[in-house]
Amino acid sequence: MSLFKLRWRYALSLLLLGLVASSIGWYVWNQERHYRNFLAVKEGVLYRSGQLSPKGLERVIYEHNIGTVVSLRGNTQGKQNHSVEWEEKLCFKNFVHHVALPLGSTEQRAQESPGDSFKLVDNAAQLFLDIMSDPVTYPRPILVHCLAGKHRTGMMCALFRIEKQGWTKEQAIAEMKALGYDDFTGYDPVRDYVVNWAGRSPSPSTR
Repeated sequence: MSLFKLRWRYALSLLLLGLVASSIGWYVWNQERHYRNFLAVKEGVLYRSGQLSPKGLERVIYEHNIGTVVSLRGNTQGKQNHSVEWEEKLCFKNFVHHVALPLGSTEQRAQESPGDSFKLVDNAAQLFLDIMSDPVTYPRPILVHCLAGKHRTGMMCALFRIEKQGWTKEQAIAEMKALGYDDFTGYDPVRDYVVNWAGRSPSPSTR
């Protein structure tokens, strides 16, 4: 085989490898953009994610027959952010119940006193567990999300695991870490809420 043919084949191989790598990169980027950290917590009951794009949310609603969307991005200062507004409209159009729980961002919680932060987190957590106990008012499956799908969402899913599925607190915290909750040092009222969780009074089981 001539040197020219060897070089041609080598160049062609590099081109094909580049195309494959580009395709994989595009797929990963597209998945992250539209389906940010989307995972099943319990099939047919609870799913979790970060903030999905309108296209991603509509597709998830259709493919998983979502009945209720719980956004943890409700603004603690009374004015909803843009994502909550368009999400409410999209859910209404698709006959999906939408709930915005005011849990606030890390920056917002940092402006609160420890006592006020605890009240904020506790109120949102109790409301979420009430939602998970009321399949009539809040149809299943439920999708819960925050911005990244790791911290606020990780906390709520940990409480679901403990209260509704009988996981130990240690198991639930281990899952939080495995799914991206990497800050277990310093002050964090969301993380500490799970760490200090002592259980709530009995409520209807998840169906």
